[in-house]
Amino acid sequence: MEHIVLTIEGLDCANCALKIEKELGRQTEIQSAQVDFARGKVMLTLAEGMKFDEGKLDRWQSAVKKIEDVTLKQNKNVETNVKKKLSREEWILIGATSLVLLSFFIENPVFEFLLIIVYLPIAYPVIKKAVANLRNKEWFDETFLMSIATLGALALGDFAEALGVMVFYRVGEAMQERAVDAARKTIASCLKAVPQVAVVLRGGKTSEIDPKNVFVNDILVIQPGAMIPLDGIVHEGRSNIDTSSISGESTLTSIEPGMAVLSGSINQQSRFLLKVTKRANDSTLQKMVSFVEQASMKKAPMERFITRFAKVYTPTVVFLALALAIGYGLMTQDWLTGMHRALIFLVISCPCALLISIPLGFYAAIGKASSLGILVKGGVALQKLAQVDEVMVDKTGTLTKGQFVVSEILVNTVDSETLLEIAAHAEASSTHPLAKAVLDAYGKDIDLSRIEKMQELPGYGLQAEFDGQVYLVGNGRLAATRNIKIPTDVSDKTVIHVLSEYHYLGTLVMEDEIKEESNEAIERLHQDKVKVVMISGDKTDVVKKVSDTLKLDGYFGESRPEEKVAHLERAKGEGKKVAFVGDGMNDAAALAIADVSIAMGAMGSDVAIEASDVVLTHDSPLAISDAIRLSKRTMFVLKQNLAFVLTIKIAILILGSLGIASMWLAVFADVGVAILAILNAMRVVNGGNYALDGH
Repeated sequence: MEHIVLTIEGLDCANCALKIEKELGRQTEIQSAQVDFARGKVMLTLAEGMKFDEGKLDRWQSAVKKIEDVTLKQNKNVETNVKKKLSREEWILIGATSLVLLSFFIENPVFEFLLIIVYLPIAYPVIKKAVANLRNKEWFDETFLMSIATLGALALGDFAEALGVMVFYRVGEAMQERAVDAARKTIASCLKAVPQVAVVLRGGKTSEIDPKNVFVNDILVIQPGAMIPLDGIVHEGRSNIDTSSISGESTLTSIEPGMAVLSGSINQQSRFLLKVTKRANDSTLQKMVSFVEQASMKKAPMERFITRFAKVYTPTVVFLALALAIGYGLMTQDWLTGMHRALIFLVISCPCALLISIPLGFYAAIGKASSLGILVKGGVALQKLAQVDEVMVDKTGTLTKGQFVVSEILVNTVDSETLLEIAAHAEASSTHPLAKAVLDAYGKDIDLSRIEKMQELPGYGLQAEFDGQVYLVGNGRLAATRNIKIPTDVSDKTVIHVLSEYHYLGTLVMEDEIKEESNEAIERLHQDKVKVVMISGDKTDVVKKVSDTLKLDGYFGESRPEEKVAHLERAKGEGKKVAFVGDGMNDAAALAIADVSIAMGAMGSDVAIEASDVVLTHDSPLAISDAIRLSKRTMFVLKQNLAFVLTIKIAILILGSLGIASMWLAVFADVGVAILAILNAMRVVNGGNYALDGH
């Protein structure tokens, strides 16, 4: 099935977004439609066998135009520039507001007639839209309810109140639109910009073309200050690049011929040539942008609750208004007062404050996370991350640098050079950090013809047939399976034992360092009441040493992949919400079973991106604490909004039913509260104490 993303221009009403979603879902060519109000986009899944074309777009546009004055366009960025100047219509609203204020001081029939005359042009767009919605059987549309409320006030002789409510509703809508635009602009500033032009060198001449038209092995010219549009390797020249847009860390990286460079990095020094290794759709930067865009379509439980709530809330309030009018009239015979109180209910019956602020808050958090080098797979992952109370982390490459070096060689029956040669050839195909250290220490080319067989032994090491002999390379447990005795005085060190089928040949002692940021990351997690447990395949004594240094809450050493899963299941069985942090490739089973799976430094791995809820694009453990802190702050702010909006609306409903609240107050509870909720939601972007902010 084909998936299409369209931009909705002119979308500034969350309730309208639901109607557009419903209308598009009715179209025969569309299997499902999902509107993302925060970004002003809609994702369409076409029915089986259907293909997108301009004719279908025109039909969908006609269908949508009947209910909302918006425009559907093929996917592009929504204009996020906030209007600087007031429109003619807004000047009219300001004039009408002044007239409403004067009505508090002037009482005569001529002035009341003037209020009615002014009401008509102010109310006309709202009433016109209400009539159009009635034709589409939208009985509980906000414009219809606002029209009924103000026309009812006119009928009751409350001319100033009718005009005032309509004016402040229109003013509030305009302010709300500006607030949404400003919020979208703020969020957009957090996201990665994709370069629109690539300078390609062909036949000795340079030309500017769309990156989508660049092919693998093309040569690009990267000028100082330019963002690198595609992944590649340095073909010619040297420079320093800023990788902060990819990694979240602003330290400069020196590059030279042969080095890999990721798209999204910025050239900070000298011109160089780049040989392209990936097409635009497969580039790192495009993956990040797609990750964030798709994330906004994955609604959190709170978002789904708000959508369901909105469908029930408005009809409920309308029926309460009707019951109030009839009930009060029957009990007191004062039908006019009953009607007036019912009109207050109609004014407050729109749930826009929640429909706008909650999705906007989630998307703002996803955008903010992206700017920190944290890719969160939607609101679902963000909400789950906020519930985490224990983090299980792999040791190597997460809390330690994972850059092992061979610090000592212990030999038994062979010399050190032979021991290294055996170990290096056995480890030639391994991706483990220890294997790299062995190959670096050996420092010679590997003769693959001398290796006949190689078999991974998960949790133990590997077995290889080298020069016709079988060798075992791995940990102490591997030696134990063959009843081969090994040295016991290296129990607190990371080692690789080299064995023949029956004899101990020697040991390679490794050294790794704890990352500088690990201490601060653990402290921050503890501040947020999150426990940290280290789980590693390394020896228990080595793991304990790191755990004691960092003051962790627990550790598990010598853990095979299935044992990591068992530790996770045990913690979950105790009712804990557990996040697991690994490299996304060697920890696939643990990542799959965790409540929240976090892959660190795995931007180059499609498997990691697919399998994980959160992808950290760099290797700083501070990103773990920032991700959890941001998620907890987001949920706190959005729960604040939920409580604030519902409290205000319920309070006004109660006061209105008792005759204490006026329609003026009801308008504030509608559009005023929506504006405040939007501004509060933006605290997710503008506030927070994040370690990687500004890095």
